[in-house]
Amino acid sequence: MFDDDCPDWVWQIASRLLESLDENPGYVVSIVRIDPGNTIPNHVDAHFKVQEKYGKGKTARYLIMLEDWKSGHYYEIHNQPYIKWRKGDWTLFGSDDWHLAGNMGDEPFYSMQVTVKYD
Repeated sequence: MFDDDCPDWVWQIASRLLESLDENPGYVVSIVRIDPGNTIPNHVDAHFKVQEKYGKGKTARYLIMLEDWKSGHYYEIHNQPYIKWRKGDWTLFGSDDWHLAGNMGDEPFYSMQVTVKYD
């Protein structure tokens, strides 16, 4: 679910996060659902939605966990695995940062993304 299709609460979370970090970039939001048995292989993101909306430039992405970690849920950035997160935990990574995610558990894995353009 991307940008304008996202509910208001997603925009509110994004706004509060950026405000708490004293940042005021252009941004877009999305929600990601990874169903049991699915993976998103190692990749980098083009951040095309934020560049389409605000133009080319330096971008980054905040990955925000929408639920506490559940067994089988996994993501990795720069070969660093992440598990046992808490709802609201977040990670920042750039457009050149390799990452992956997967769900070997029994329940869907939900996260949200706030992709920002800095210049």
